[in-house]
Amino acid sequence: MAPIGKISMIVMSFLLSVILSLLPERIYFKMTQRYNINHISASLALGIILSVSGFFLFFTCYNQHLYSFTEDVILRMPGTVGDKMHAGVLTFISFFFTSGGIISCYLIGQGLSRIVTAIVVQGTFGDPIIVSVIWLYQQGQMLLGSREQKKLEGPSIPDRIQHGGADDAWDYLIISARMKENWSSSVSLKFKDDFYWIIDSYEKIDPASGFLRYFYVLKKMAENEIIRTFVEYD
Repeated sequence: MAPIGKISMIVMSFLLSVILSLLPERIYFKMTQRYNINHISASLALGIILSVSGFFLFFTCYNQHLYSFTEDVILRMPGTVGDKMHAGVLTFISFFFTSGGIISCYLIGQGLSRIVTAIVVQGTFGDPIIVSVIWLYQQGQMLLGSREQKKLEGPSIPDRIQHGGADDAWDYLIISARMKENWSSSVSLKFKDDFYWIIDSYEKIDPASGFLRYFYVLKKMAENEIIRTFVEYD
């Protein structure tokens, strides 16, 4: 690849990384690893861009606001010089409640925070607004998924327990209408005064009920096996 091509590719990757640094850190970090870009440098560059843009927008909008307020209010208002000075202070404060003041302060605040975070603690963070939107979207998806899950699971009913036969490699099969918390292959289960391993677990639509069911396959532990943690099941 020609040197110009390599340089343009590096520049494009870096600009992409700068844009991606607005995303949540877990997404942004994966992307910067893929493109082999220093994510701290990219976040620092974005902080400088945001700070400079914010200061430029601040002074531009504030001058417009000050000119407009001076022409419309201060020069036409009756009163002493002190009254007009108070009006000038009010002009400065009121600017922060305008769209230009809010946006510029947001850019400056985020830009300076990125610069300090990158230099002092070698860290990054996503844009608060974008991160919040993504978080709300994920929560909405989780809520919809939870509702769909409940529809698939149907009403809550007592567990069904099946005893394994003489030729089966398991002792009990527990069929539950709800997923069991903390039930995994690394946890022992105390059931009927004995301890069992959860040797398998899966979920599927139960033909008998038409709803989603959770299946837990139990095998009795040997007497010499060590029990580290267990869950009691009544």
